[in-house]
Amino acid sequence: MEPITAAIVSAIVAGAAASAKGVASQAVSDAYSALKALIVERYKRANAVGMIEEDPESEPGKAALGEALTKSGAVADAQVQEGAARLSSALAELPEDARAKLSVQLRNIEAGRSILLENLHSAGSAEIAVEGAKAQEDFVLRGVTTGRPPSER
Repeated sequence: MEPITAAIVSAIVAGAAASAKGVASQAVSDAYSALKALIVERYKRANAVGMIEEDPESEPGKAALGEALTKSGAVADAQVQEGAARLSSALAELPEDARAKLSVQLRNIEAGRSILLENLHSAGSAEIAVEGAKAQEDFVLRGVTTGRPPSER
């Protein structure tokens, strides 16, 4: 994915995620709505944006959005680029705990002995997905925390 496409997709994904989590400020909501409307109305890419709104973490959704934006010419549109920049700026103004997310995805992993995940921390939210993991001995998940670290409370 070209850098400009990746930047636009990133802004849309982060805007959709912030909206879905209910942490979007008015500035984020306004910037996201404006960018989405531009892409949907001018480039008729409602399905690609909808995939992201349904699951902002979906890698196939991100790839489909990037492809849709590229093929439609939206990535070359100065208004789309400016809208993505406005959204990114608004997102950067959110408190750190609203922006932060720990995401761990283990898929189809095999360990000769054990799988150990411990002492993971996120100032915001955490999402851990395990699918098709096989360990000969133990699978251990412990010490996952969110919010401010205990040392800062």
